Amino acid sequence: MKQNYLFKVTIKGFNYCHLIPNYGTTYVIANDPTEAYHKVMDFLNKEDIGSIDDRELEKIELIAKENNNIGGGNILFM
Repeated sequence: MKQNYLFKVTIKGFNYCHLIPNYGTTYVIANDPTEAYHKVMDFLNKEDIGSIDDRELEKIELIAKENNNIGGGNILFM
């Protein structure tokens, strides 16, 4: 069974402006950081939001995990 995680994905190019919604900071449920990144990039590319230069990854942070029996941290309820 795959583990679900909640990631905060920050994209550099969108943090300089006041877009509504804020595409520079998104929250993604995914199985790993790479999947989270691809979900955001696929959306931005499909919707043609910003330029290629705007879509530079700044960071990915783990916010919570679905099954938190080991290791502590925040719990993600699905």
